[in-house]
Amino acid sequence: MIGTSFLRVAAHDDDFGTNAAITYTMSGELPEYLRVNPLTGWVYVNQPISQTIKATSPLGDPRVTYNLEDGMVPETNMPVRFYLTPNREDGSASILVAEPLDYEVTRNFILRVRAQNVAAVPLAAFTTVYVNVTDLLLVAGGSQWGSSVFPD
Repeated sequence: MIGTSFLRVAAHDDDFGTNAAITYTMSGELPEYLRVNPLTGWVYVNQPISQTIKATSPLGDPRVTYNLEDGMVPETNMPVRFYLTPNREDGSASILVAEPLDYEVTRNFILRVRAQNVAAVPLAAFTTVYVNVTDLLLVAGGSQWGSSVFPD
């Protein structure tokens, strides 16, 4: 989501006063998916980014189904806050957010994804995706919120 902070870089200068001031910048690569706050070092999303999960089979069968397992507690997608959408062109799937996430309610999620091929005797693989929601941060020029995703 645009404006999502997910990483804070930090540098230190042993000088004093204005000589110790650090300004953060990023390389000018295009498209500019990420930006950094020049004063705080928080890196945030500047343009929409999609993350895909792709499963492939050594047998070459592209028919793979994906399931995001339901959980029993809020931290495991109960009630449903995340869902999968398949991409049939390349056999991948994307994890999407069904509703806004609230740090005050649930600070992290552990999602379990199952990929299974379509066959007479199906084979399945699992992965765990960790989603950490960060608290509202007051940053120079406004406020930002964010989350981070870590695959297992």
